[in-house]
Amino acid sequence: MKLEKEINLDKIAGKNFGKENTLENFKEAQRLFKELLLSEPPYKEVEFTISQILGLGMSDLTIPQYCSHCKQERNFKSKETFDAKDYLQEVINLLVREDKEVYEKGVAWACNIVVKCEHCGEQHIIPILIKDSKIQRLG
Repeated sequence: MKLEKEINLDKIAGKNFGKENTLENFKEAQRLFKELLLSEPPYKEVEFTISQILGLGMSDLTIPQYCSHCKQERNFKSKETFDAKDYLQEVINLLVREDKEVYEKGVAWACNIVVKCEHCGEQHIIPILIKDSKIQRLG
């Protein structure tokens, strides 16, 4: 399979594709991601680097939410936020495709974040969409 020279990585993976991912940048990405899930309106897009998205997917997530079983706000936790390997595979698949129209559309990948109440185990599902290098909460 031949990789086309016209592929624009910035267009496919966002303008931050090649930026270095420092620990400080990742902590800022975690903060922005939690803010996106907790306080931003649905469908607002927040841009991250590819490496930050992979790191967010593989890291633990703890967010406060109201637990209907406990009848109060509790911490909800997820061991792995989302399967970042699937997202990375989508990026790789896009880069090796020969169909030029696919390059123009970019990567769009939807998944659910499952968080559980640390007290009673009640589950909440948070759907997100990752398009190119932007993440948005779907509901």
